[in-house]
Amino acid sequence: MNKLIYIFFFIVSFSYLFGQNAPSNHSFENYFGKRLHSLNNDFHTSIKPYNTRDIQSVIDSSFQGLEKTRNGWIARKLFNEHMLEVKKEDYGLVINPLANVNLGRENNEEDLIYTNTRGLQLFGYIGEKFIFYSDFYENQIRSPQYISDYTRENEVIPGEGMFKDDLDTRDFAFVTGGINFRPSKFFDFQFGQGKSFIGDGYRSLLLSDNAFTYPFLKITTSVWKLKYVNLFTQMSDIRANNASGTFVKKYVTSHYLSLNIGQRLNIGLFESVIYEDSTGTRGYDINYLNPIIFYRPVEFAVGSGNGNVIMGMNLKFKLTNKAHLYGQVMIDEFKIL
Repeated sequence: MNKLIYIFFFIVSFSYLFGQNAPSNHSFENYFGKRLHSLNNDFHTSIKPYNTRDIQSVIDSSFQGLEKTRNGWIARKLFNEHMLEVKKEDYGLVINPLANVNLGRENNEEDLIYTNTRGLQLFGYIGEKFIFYSDFYENQIRSPQYISDYTRENEVIPGEGMFKDDLDTRDFAFVTGGINFRPSKFFDFQFGQGKSFIGDGYRSLLLSDNAFTYPFLKITTSVWKLKYVNLFTQMSDIRANNASGTFVKKYVTSHYLSLNIGQRLNIGLFESVIYEDSTGTRGYDINYLNPIIFYRPVEFAVGSGNGNVIMGMNLKFKLTNKAHLYGQVMIDEFKIL
């Protein structure tokens, strides 16, 4: 069983080495967390998904000695190689098929539950500073009853968005992708469609990933023991339409400052402003494009009724290599009279 687990994580992780972000799931976090959260590692674990450039040494050390040379084309493609790969000194391209099939049964239920996912992954690089990537997934699922009830009531699959309903089978598709430019070791620019997570833990009060993918621009600045993230995003409200018939847009601008103090303590400060464009005419407000600013005074200046500001803090203290304390606090629509 351990060998199968190692092989699975090797395939998943190796396929993302040329990509921008590591898989944004808790299985990946649980497997590599021991090294990423260790006392001698000053990695900022509260900012996810992790950039594979930053954790490549951790991935390489985790699988050192596990690679095996397979005989036969099929075995090599399944366990050791990309399906299609072009790798040159100054550019590269990788294409892989994606699949996820599982079958099960709920307790005291006769009908089966299942997942049937097919997809395609593409990523590559041009030079040392530019990376592009994209994943496409087509899915059919039959969920456990409690998820099926939630889906029917809210008209969305948790974390997956809208779907086509055929009795108890849900059919849906989604895509992630983007481009990444890292001009120096201090700055990283990423533009694409995906999810972000800010905070330590399975879920976060600040920004969680239990939502559908969305377009974003992410700027990460790393200096000394500091990591500063600016996130500009656009959300859609599928329960409301504007005059043009499209979904009403919500715009979210966030910034997060993470500081490591010594080997044990990490402090993160978070601020975000959210506002709705119900008429479809406002668009993205340039007042919030300033990457270093407090949003509450800006929101007041443009009209407090036009947005909602939240402020929060993330704390983590490493007791040992295996035991940590963490917590979050958030203030919604903080006002001083």
